[in-house]
Amino acid sequence: MTLEEMQNKINSALEIKKLTKEELRKELKIKGEEDLKVFEEILKEKEEDGALYLDDKDYYHLFDAKIPYIHGQVFVGSDCMGHFIGKKNGKKVKFRILHDDLNGVLDGDTILIKDKGRTKYDRRLGEVIKIIKRKEKPSIFKYLGDGLFSLYNETSEVFIRKNPNKCQDLVVGTLVTALTTKEPIVDNIFEGDILRVCGHIDDPKALETAISLTYGFDYRFSDVVEKTVQKLPDFVTEKETKDRIDLRKEKIFTIDGDDTKDIDDAVSIKKKGDHYILKVHIADVSYYTYRRTNKVLFEESISRGNSAYFADSVVPMLPHKISNGICSLNPNADRLAKTIEIEFDENGNVVNSKLYKSVIRSQKQMTYDAVDKIINGEEVPGYEEYKDDLLLMNQLAKKLQKKRQQDGALSFFDYELKIKTDIYGKVSGISPIIQSDARKIIENFMILANTEFTNHMGYLYSPFIFRVHPSPNYLLLKATLEEIRTQDIDIDLNKLIEELQEKLNFQKDNIQPREIEKLLLGIQDKDYFEPISSLILKSMQRAYYFEENIGHYGLANPGYTHFTSPIRRAADQVNHVICDLVMEYNSTLSETRHKEILQELDELEKRLPDICEHISETERLADELEKEIENIKKLEYFEENMADYEGPILGKIIYSSKAGVIVKVGPFEALVPHECMEGFKYRKESRTYMSSDESIRLGDEAYVFDPDVLKERELIIYNSISKDEEKLIAPERPKRLIKTKKLETK
Repeated sequence: MTLEEMQNKINSALEIKKLTKEELRKELKIKGEEDLKVFEEILKEKEEDGALYLDDKDYYHLFDAKIPYIHGQVFVGSDCMGHFIGKKNGKKVKFRILHDDLNGVLDGDTILIKDKGRTKYDRRLGEVIKIIKRKEKPSIFKYLGDGLFSLYNETSEVFIRKNPNKCQDLVVGTLVTALTTKEPIVDNIFEGDILRVCGHIDDPKALETAISLTYGFDYRFSDVVEKTVQKLPDFVTEKETKDRIDLRKEKIFTIDGDDTKDIDDAVSIKKKGDHYILKVHIADVSYYTYRRTNKVLFEESISRGNSAYFADSVVPMLPHKISNGICSLNPNADRLAKTIEIEFDENGNVVNSKLYKSVIRSQKQMTYDAVDKIINGEEVPGYEEYKDDLLLMNQLAKKLQKKRQQDGALSFFDYELKIKTDIYGKVSGISPIIQSDARKIIENFMILANTEFTNHMGYLYSPFIFRVHPSPNYLLLKATLEEIRTQDIDIDLNKLIEELQEKLNFQKDNIQPREIEKLLLGIQDKDYFEPISSLILKSMQRAYYFEENIGHYGLANPGYTHFTSPIRRAADQVNHVICDLVMEYNSTLSETRHKEILQELDELEKRLPDICEHISETERLADELEKEIENIKKLEYFEENMADYEGPILGKIIYSSKAGVIVKVGPFEALVPHECMEGFKYRKESRTYMSSDESIRLGDEAYVFDPDVLKERELIIYNSISKDEEKLIAPERPKRLIKTKKLETK
């Protein structure tokens, strides 16, 4: 019996009546171990997909309108509520699940819920009836003692129990990662499989490790990878420099943050008449990960997808000996590289470019801060001989930046934080990262290097990974612009929005990036640039990796890829390997080797769709991981320094909704809940709060007072807000949204 025949027979049998697994097996005359295994797998998949319903008496039903429950997936947020998405009668439905109705679910579980009706705010409420499938990623649990563990963040009430004799090495407060069963032992207590002991809750590094593991990022490497890395050399030999262009005597240097360790790009520049000759040198990581290690490190890179960076830590894509050693372009050390040499005319237009393998020796490891001082006319000891080169680079970078803006590359508000920690992982300071001239030099040069690499590979018609960014969704962008316009923030802003709306109505899905960039440039100096930029950015689609070229909308670039960070991104490394194969094909005369190379390229090309999908997902997970840890660190720092932020203190409104307003106070974002905005009424159509004598809208400055930290919700709140400092009051604090049931540990 084929798989399709078995599926059809199961459906036909259940259309007549409900049946147990054993009754179904007899009905279908399933015999033999192999057929039985397939039969059970089909039943499991159909239940998980919502095609079948297994009741509490172990009868299977076809999941139709007669079933009083709804099948779907739940996402448990820091608000300690479940956000459920499912289908009912073929239509997409959304429900909220209150904390007491979660009944042991974890974020990402597939579940059944029953409809509990609507709230006075017309929100549909549900209650979890059954967990159909546990999420695949582990969760963090905290040891309570006597073999009992509780879910660390308490967003849902979930416990696991282990034999106390197997927990003798653990102390109360130890964090572990674990997978749990979907069927409870009793109430919300489940069996659990502990995957990793991460350390004590008082150790910040333990929490970072645990959170990283839940997103699939592991500091540890397998024994196979570690043994492979140990076989690699610590330095470049003269034999390895053969057939490479020797640039070791050129004035090459790196520009990075003051704590950067994995350096994968270096630069050099000179003037030739009115023309600029820029060279961007990228670490030749693929030389070590593909051929020299029999692809072991190459496959490890693809599996991990990318490195993840947060606070002062990194979960590397490649082991230390590669990322900080032989492949890092450290000063005064010979390194193998791929060089993109670009010639520009006096206006910054590309005249010519070349791509070749090289051997380099960086003469200096520079920092952004020091380079900015040089550009601003200050003297920095040790940088004297590089001053002219840096000023020339800044001159070229500004021309490139201007050209990018003219082409329509989008200039969204860019706000990143630098979180400094002490040796114990505790936050010692938070400060914004200024997008200075030095950073813009490197940004513009790397974008140009990626673009020129794309052009070179495109000429050769070889397969490789593109970095693509689709044009925005017409309806979503239109709705966002209308939402901003109705707030009537500023006459100039409304005029720019109306101009963009006219273009959008005419061009629809073909709206050109320069039209959006015109609006962004027009408000860059306004107080409301940050929130407006953020809203428009949210209406954009996400960039991702793809095996075909559909262009990069945000960069206004018809063809773009990633090439400049092979130490920390798998996409770059795959492209380097393809580049190596193409270069070798063009340089060798051996017909046998030609066939071997074409076979390797063919095998890689077949894998590209799966690789692109996987590394796009790991990139998204890394972003989420970085945001979560950053939020935890900010919360920790705010709580310890709350006296500095008690207020009255001036903040900026960056978001507004029925739940309240988000206020930016220094590096922190805090919620002023709706119930604390006494005297204000929320206007849904314009997302503004109005009182008898003042309004609060995006970009406004307002005083806030009386902060609180809700750790279980990872949230900072202020209990009072007003544009007038004298009107601030401290109302009753809002009730916390968590109810914790008492649980005996024995």
